[in-house]
Amino acid sequence: MKDKDIIFSAPTPFNSMEECQPIKASDFYPSWYKKLKHSIHNKTIKGCVPVQDAITAGYLLKLTQDFEIKFGQEGREKNEKSIEYTYAFKEHGGLPANPFNLGNLIQEGPVAHPSKQVGGDDSFLVKQQQMPFFKKIINPWHIKTPPGYSCMFVSPMHREEDHFHILPGIVDTDVFPMNVHFPITINSAKYPKFEKLFKKGTPYVQVIPFKRDSWKMSIEHNDLSSLENRKNSLDFATTILNWYRNKFWNKKEFKWVLKQQII
Repeated sequence: MKDKDIIFSAPTPFNSMEECQPIKASDFYPSWYKKLKHSIHNKTIKGCVPVQDAITAGYLLKLTQDFEIKFGQEGREKNEKSIEYTYAFKEHGGLPANPFNLGNLIQEGPVAHPSKQVGGDDSFLVKQQQMPFFKKIINPWHIKTPPGYSCMFVSPMHREEDHFHILPGIVDTDVFPMNVHFPITINSAKYPKFEKLFKKGTPYVQVIPFKRDSWKMSIEHNDLSSLENRKNSLDFATTILNWYRNKFWNKKEFKWVLKQQII
């Protein structure tokens, strides 16, 4: 099967800064997962191929500058938290005369969506993060997929870093001519108050390309006593490890080829 091309393009100097370039998701396993062992006498989630497939699906976008979030002080309204963002680019005074002509792709301050865009201050998303607005991370990478292919954007799955999450979404990246930027929500339930520096190069978006298809759902009876079901149950019961991996799993490949290096 011929490989499908997904193209990440960005202006100089982003496209030549290795620490800011997108990577395969399989190049960044979470540390908690890497530490696990899976064996006959110690069965763990590391033997669960669906979890591995979720971790390694697609590609990861990385933060292109350091920024700090200070969250959790009481806001002006009841049950509202305050938040402060500090961006490296602004702290250094930006680039004199913007010599790289980066326009608005370098973020000097928070870009926000007001709560009315998600239903107002009583909406689920506002109550969830206890904030009346949603900050947006500016992404300098344009993503292009082949005709008929879209991308799903989610926070990196099963990763430890969860102080904030992007709002998941799907974009038809085969035809959309602009960069996709990412509103975030604060994980206020787990982190009611924190001050944290997020380093440049930290993965924060998982990009999963997929082919668009039309689907039609039906509901049917599943005869658990059928010969096929009984054979599968017996086969599973008599296999000690890796039944799904060995019998049903299909390997997914997400490759990375650096086509052009611009200095």
